[in-house]
Amino acid sequence: MHSDIMFIRRKKTPKTPNRISIQIVESIRTGNKVSQSILRHVGIGETDEEVEQLISLAETIKTRLEEDRQPSLPLFSPDSFAEDRAKKQKDDNPINVNLRFTRRATIQRRHL
Repeated sequence: MHSDIMFIRRKKTPKTPNRISIQIVESIRTGNKVSQSILRHVGIGETDEEVEQLISLAETIKTRLEEDRQPSLPLFSPDSFAEDRAKKQKDDNPINVNLRFTRRATIQRRHL
């Protein structure tokens, strides 16, 4: 069995503990063996604010990488679907309705 898991890693080094590297890492499990590879090095943050911004950026990149590997549904863009639906609703052909029949059916239902 083979499975891949992507995650965001925060990594400190002993020589520069006030600097935190943000990486997108893939953990690959093949049978009992696990290996990791860095997919993207997002950046190095020195303050909590910088680290949080880099993590937010890493989450966006990670989502795009996952979508590239396995596109999500729908198979069409929602915008094109909405445009097609709007075009179908702009039909200039009138619909003929016999209102007498409709009114009679409504009155008959009320008396039942």
